Amino acid sequence: MELPLWLCPQSSRLLPQVRRRAVAALEDDGLRVPTATRRVVVVSNVPGLAVRAVVQPGDVVVHINRARYFPAVRAVPGVVHVLVVRRGRDARTGRMVWYEPPCVGGFHQVLRVRDVPMRARRRWWQEYCCVNPGKCPTTGYICRRLAREAAPGVPVVAVGFNPGEDCGTYRWPGHAWDYEARVYEQERTAYAAG
Repeated sequence: MELPLWLCPQSSRLLPQVRRRAVAALEDDGLRVPTATRRVVVVSNVPGLAVRAVVQPGDVVVHINRARYFPAVRAVPGVVHVLVVRRGRDARTGRMVWYEPPCVGGFHQVLRVRDVPMRARRRWWQEYCCVNPGKCPTTGYICRRLAREAAPGVPVVAVGFNPGEDCGTYRWPGHAWDYEARVYEQERTAYAAG
């Protein structure tokens, strides 16, 4: 049986039109998390993370945009890998681009986040924009919120997110970094309190 295109180990840059059709066919409104999931682990793309030490069998790992750590954790048994890709501005040119990984093979779900429809359907996105006029959530923030929606009651572990300090990524001014840091701290406090 031939694997679907999005599960084949090929470069997304080699077959852009075919790949775009395949990914578009997978677009939906949220993450798909199996019911037996132990945890959802959302992984940042910041360099130098020991992600392999965090990911365990039974986890759902959410990779963002270029999925830097997918090769490092791909071989962990019993892990479901999800890729969330979002359109954004290139730090060097300012042009709007899709932040594509070098390969889309091996992911159980590929979710393309489009800001306008997501904002219309998500109360938390609208709240973010009301509190921070002219700003929009980072992809990491979106992934954490989508993970909480998809798996209520399942722990969501964020690896490599520190928006209050140097998060290791280009600090695009269109995001409310301080607001996200406060929300993450409130989540940590609530989780620690039980």
